[in-house]
Amino acid sequence: WIPNTPHLLTGMDGAVVPAVRLWDTTTGSLVDTYDISAANFSRSPTNNLLAVIPSYWVDLRDPTTLELFAQLRLETDYEQGYMVSAVAWSSDSAQVATGYLNGKVRIWEVGTSEIVREFQANEQVFENLGVPTSTVKEVAFSLDGTSLWSVSADGTLRQWGLQDGRLIVDQSLNKAIFAAAWSPYQARLALGVAPDDQPDTMGTPIGDELHSSPGLQVLVPITSIEQIRLTALACMDTQQQQELGIATLTSARLPGLVAKLHAFPITLKSTACFADVLALVDAL
Repeated sequence: WIPNTPHLLTGMDGAVVPAVRLWDTTTGSLVDTYDISAANFSRSPTNNLLAVIPSYWVDLRDPTTLELFAQLRLETDYEQGYMVSAVAWSSDSAQVATGYLNGKVRIWEVGTSEIVREFQANEQVFENLGVPTSTVKEVAFSLDGTSLWSVSADGTLRQWGLQDGRLIVDQSLNKAIFAAAWSPYQARLALGVAPDDQPDTMGTPIGDELHSSPGLQVLVPITSIEQIRLTALACMDTQQQQELGIATLTSARLPGLVAKLHAFPITLKSTACFADVLALVDAL
């Protein structure tokens, strides 16, 4: 969507028709067509830049005029393994994280278009044919901006510290992942998965213990009192935190927290916040 307008951008990558179209959603009419390849879009949190992903690199463009400001690309960007499969902005829009088909994750400085960090999202071997399990399906900066998450097609979930590059979380979800997305406050992870009795697209059987069905699954991958506290601090105002006793939260006080959350006046702003906190409590 174009910020504060009824206009919508749609894109098609170069393998089909390299065109970005601008639509007026009030009339359904086509406003303009741009000769730009775009497999995906991602708007910065500050709304001043649009990350347009043609396939092998990222274009940073004006979200209204599509004027090109910068490109995030490698010298080897035409190798298939370097096709961009996931992208995310930092909360201050100063950095962009990109995930690739070959399992690489890179963090770019927007101001200089330079790579400041590089990570390996999984240990799968990239293959040029088929759909590789090395593909990075999702990247996301943490709520406090100190770390980065990645989810891979083979089910690997990883988190790294951005200051020192340290691997904080290395977890197998034991699922073949087709798509992934975090909830607003990163308590829940929604996954598009394959059925238990079917192999994934690379022929790797999925664990029998999952008892999954095709479609959507929602997980709470990281659970602890500290995670509940951090999530609440990130999404609740000071009054809510005080009334719910977040600063002094302990395991013994979790039942009381649940009761208070259910009784607390729900506003449009707090619904997603309370849902994430309740999911963490339930999982713990």
